[in-house]
Amino acid sequence: MRKIIWLAWLQGWEQAPGLVTSCLASWQRFNPEWEVRPLSLADVRLLLDLPDLTGKEITAASFSDLVRISLLNEYGGVWADATLLCRRPLDSWLPSLLGEGFFAFHRPGPDREISSWFLASSEPGNLIIWRWHDLVQAFWKCHSQTSDYFWFHHLFSQLSVSDPLFRQSWSRVPKISAVPCHRAQRLGLDADNPKALDQIKEEAAPVLKLTHRCDSGLLKRSCLLSCLLRDLPPAKLPRPNWPQARSNQPSPRIAGLAVSTENLGDHIQIQAANVLLSRLWGSPSVRIDRDNQIASLGSVDRLAGRLPIVMNGWFKTNPEEWPPHPDLNPAYVGFHLRPFQCPTLLSEAAIEHYRKYAPIGCRDIWTMKLLESHGVSCYLSHCLSLAFPRRVCLSIPAGEVFVVSRDPRICAYVPADIGPYTYISHYSGCADFNFNLLLAQNLLRLYASRAKLIVTTLLHCALPAIAMGIPVVMVWPLNPPNRRKSDSQRFSSLAGMTIIHDVSELSTLDWNVKSVGCVAEKLSAYDGFVRATKAWNLPPAELSWRLAPSSVLPPPA
Repeated sequence: MRKIIWLAWLQGWEQAPGLVTSCLASWQRFNPEWEVRPLSLADVRLLLDLPDLTGKEITAASFSDLVRISLLNEYGGVWADATLLCRRPLDSWLPSLLGEGFFAFHRPGPDREISSWFLASSEPGNLIIWRWHDLVQAFWKCHSQTSDYFWFHHLFSQLSVSDPLFRQSWSRVPKISAVPCHRAQRLGLDADNPKALDQIKEEAAPVLKLTHRCDSGLLKRSCLLSCLLRDLPPAKLPRPNWPQARSNQPSPRIAGLAVSTENLGDHIQIQAANVLLSRLWGSPSVRIDRDNQIASLGSVDRLAGRLPIVMNGWFKTNPEEWPPHPDLNPAYVGFHLRPFQCPTLLSEAAIEHYRKYAPIGCRDIWTMKLLESHGVSCYLSHCLSLAFPRRVCLSIPAGEVFVVSRDPRICAYVPADIGPYTYISHYSGCADFNFNLLLAQNLLRLYASRAKLIVTTLLHCALPAIAMGIPVVMVWPLNPPNRRKSDSQRFSSLAGMTIIHDVSELSTLDWNVKSVGCVAEKLSAYDGFVRATKAWNLPPAELSWRLAPSSVLPPPA
């Protein structure tokens, strides 16, 4: 299981009440071997491919329901409400309950099968999480708001009735009552009766559901709440990654890379950066050619101020166009360089440039070690193409096999027992950037909707497919032995995620291929993007939907 605990306080943790930060501290104290991730609204927007909510009105409680199921489907781990107090280490009780890869506390009330304030998924895309997530996505595509506070729970109940596989899996999940976890609220957080604390200790619930809708002065009084929180250390609060969004602010002017190559792998990497930029600030409004404009800027319109640009992917040809122009404000993440094709990538001026914008987020281990050998501070961010979201559940299961390579000779090595397949090349035969970007986007949609297996020699077919949860067989390109060294450098991080086969091994391969787990690498790509773009100091764009006040949908008594 990926040991990660998700909590969210959408207003920002620096604004969180004392009860909420104490709950965060409880998860940090009892689970030192787990990664505790406190998220703000901006973090959520970046991490998740949420349904289009434009023009809709959704309360923070309903939005957090959408967020929790999306996080567990994409990354797995544990969701804990910001007002859920941890009382025992997860490792002491949770693993034995995860035989089905899913756990939630049972029957908090007669109208609900589960509580949603604690959810656990041992891996991304667990069957229960997956089906529930896709129904939630469909719900918000069809509704602009909800009048039911427990809509999220009721969707779960619908699936347990209508979906046989879902029902069978849920029936095998151990049923642990949610009632003891609510005991503190039912006894009264303001209770000063010592027997109240004794009852809670006797029941030994591993978590307690509290509420921030209480008098903040209780923390200073002798009462049940102050006793529960008394011995907790101060919480380690996350630092804000971006300034607060402002109303009616214009979209920032951000540049994106362009390329004049026929290799759609370049365009897939550019599309990955586009996706992340659009979640926070919108699509790039300026395009700068990676090989022919980076240093000179050519005909690029230079307005006041330096132009932010994400430097990700493969760099580069044209030695005269490096290092970048000083009017650019580059964010280096998923960066890979080929100095034998462009020697100025390691010139003195270039090294000084990297040091100025360090640490450099490197796409692969080889690039990281190369730059470190020149005294440049680096870290392994992996490739931004790992940030593509997992594909949604399909009404018609994906059933096609794709063999993807620049070299059609690979087809001679593909055994007949894998059945019919379609050969695809990622080389378009033209150099038109916009046309190739559209082709790359269409290929990604094709793989997400129809691929049950991909056999490929191409790094930027393998990485986005792995990110989307598609089973992949990675094969070394059909190059002569003296080219394997170059391929090993480019594949140096991929090799840590999956086996890379020689074509001669395909005839004896077990074709019962499973998807590759990449949660750690995917989060590294996101964290690298945050780390690299934080220096821009740009507030996220205004929401296209309304975060409604809780009074619109007050919780039931």
